[in-house]
Amino acid sequence: MHFRKEIPQIQQQLHDCNKREQLDETTSFLQRAIFRCCQKAYKLKKVKQSTKVTRWTQELDIKKKEMRGVQKRANNTTGTEQTIYQLLFSRKQYLHKKLSLRAKRISLKNFCTQTKNP
Repeated sequence: MHFRKEIPQIQQQLHDCNKREQLDETTSFLQRAIFRCCQKAYKLKKVKQSTKVTRWTQELDIKKKEMRGVQKRANNTTGTEQTIYQLLFSRKQYLHKKLSLRAKRISLKNFCTQTKNP
């Protein structure tokens, strides 16, 4: 397998990347392509792939920024508005924690599946 045949496809994927997830997929594809080429070209005893588990998504980043904004509003106001913002902050914090734990479980599951079947 020649790596030159896959270069245009990888370049196209890099140009089409708009989100962090797409970039992660393209990076994984590039790593697998290099890994396959090295396996065919060299006799290797053992090669480790990237062990980084990516669980941070744009959705989590947006939710975190929303939560921080509500927290700032709660800290800068007084009286009944502060109570309202504190309740809103606690809800946002709960949702953010729930989503991040779900993303953590899913990413760990996907990572374990990938390491079993590279």
